[in-house]
Amino acid sequence: MSLHAIWVHGHSVRPQWITDRLTQVHGDVWDGGAANIPYSDFNGAPAGWGTTYRGKRSMTGGLGGTNVVPDPTGANPFQGSMKGYWFHFSIPTPVIVSGVRSTLHKAFVMWATGANAQMIALHLWDGPNRFYTHNFDFISGAANHSTDLTENKTMFTLSTPHSMSFGLGVSVGVAFQQDSEVTFFGAGADFDVVGR
Repeated sequence: MSLHAIWVHGHSVRPQWITDRLTQVHGDVWDGGAANIPYSDFNGAPAGWGTTYRGKRSMTGGLGGTNVVPDPTGANPFQGSMKGYWFHFSIPTPVIVSGVRSTLHKAFVMWATGANAQMIALHLWDGPNRFYTHNFDFISGAANHSTDLTENKTMFTLSTPHSMSFGLGVSVGVAFQQDSEVTFFGAGADFDVVGR
């Protein structure tokens, strides 16, 4: 095995929807004051450490206000009451190296959420093909900060390495119980590039 790690900074994350679902981030502006940062509902609010988005409340209720259980397979984590928004990273992918097709062994996402926001799902894509899904355990009302390498929280090890055909996309679903923020610090992957 010859591991090849590729990472992108949190500046590269993109939201799936550019609509009123995301709102402007409140933070420091150039003159030292604090205000809503212009265009941060579209572009996020980048800083040296990553990019922050602010999402609107995304909870819904079923009949009589009851919560609806989501799809347990992870394929569509927003079918239940916990709705949310997708954010995407494009990871440069060494598809073929020295005539050998690479395999993906691990993917990573470094992130933090404010209170009432939570990572809900992670999907991995090889071009147009989704080949991995993971549902996070939801922690109600708690702020979370994950910049260490923890299995099934920031690090996702595939039980069977995936042979790459196109390019790696990392998609992260975030749910907002109330208006809150999510910050992405970076994402990456470990590929085996030669010697299998």
